[in-house]
Amino acid sequence: MAGTVKIKVTHVFPPIPIRMYDYSAIDEDTYDASYEGEDETGHHWKGSPIGWGATEEEAIQDLKDQIKERQEGSANGTLREK
Repeated sequence: MAGTVKIKVTHVFPPIPIRMYDYSAIDEDTYDASYEGEDETGHHWKGSPIGWGATEEEAIQDLKDQIKERQEGSANGTLREK
């Protein structure tokens, strides 16, 4: 993974019996919660990735995996970046 990622982990603890989403992780320096979806030209826009997990470590790994997938997709031209 190229570059530096400043990860912020939050203990969400949602009021549901499933504990798989207790922690979230974001890149604090680049997080953008803007629109995700297809625009009028058919291009798919993605907001910033959010990692989820039952533990801090799982949430961080999920975030890293999503960032890596996004970088690989961008290199292949399958993802339109802002």
